Amino acid sequence: MIDWKQTLVAGAGTGAVLASLVSLIMIKIGLEPPSFGAAIAVFIGMIFISAFSVKKISQSMGWFDPSLKALIAVSLMTFILPLLGASFGAPNSDLTTLAKLVLLGLLGGTFWSLPIAGWVYYSSTRNP
Repeated sequence: MIDWKQTLVAGAGTGAVLASLVSLIMIKIGLEPPSFGAAIAVFIGMIFISAFSVKKISQSMGWFDPSLKALIAVSLMTFILPLLGASFGAPNSDLTTLAKLVLLGLLGGTFWSLPIAGWVYYSSTRNP
């Protein structure tokens, strides 16, 4: 059974991986999809890749087994707020800008996993 601390760690990791992908693909490489559909496909791909990679890494390291549904939700919300606006408004592709974006993703992932961690905590205290 995953506890609330592991939920927060998994959410923070998902946000950091997502922000790293956004930094690499959108800012550093400067990928500009040719159409709206292609942009949505890239965005959804980054959301799923970040959630899936955190799940697989935590499983392979033998730490815990986070819920993929929860990680996808955290990744989606982290992408919408705060990463989407910050990535479009990034002033440059310097290392400090990219590091700030990854930190923002880490904080966003932690924030969006708080409701899930609260639910896990509530469930564990209710059913010992």
